Amino acid sequence: LAQGLAYFHEKGVAHCALRAGALVLDESDTSLKLSDFSSAQYVGRRAILSAESDVVPWAAPEVDGREAFVDGSVDMWPCGFC
Repeated sequence: LAQGLAYFHEKGVAHCALRAGALVLDESDTSLKLSDFSSAQYVGRRAILSAESDVVPWAAPEVDGREAFVDGSVDMWPCGFC
């Protein structure tokens, strides 16, 4: 999970809606894949971060519907829940 997030953060993308339902195991159950990038944002920009209803329990505190600076921290918070 951390390697996948690090890859996307290096590319300048924050997932912003990380939750158990956005994690997929491949057929051999050896690779974890991230999915559902519909809420993704570019890192380093200001954006309105609003959690979807199924993300709310895992959402970082800054994902509250207000404009915020997007960085990788929005993806680090939910890692403790996934």
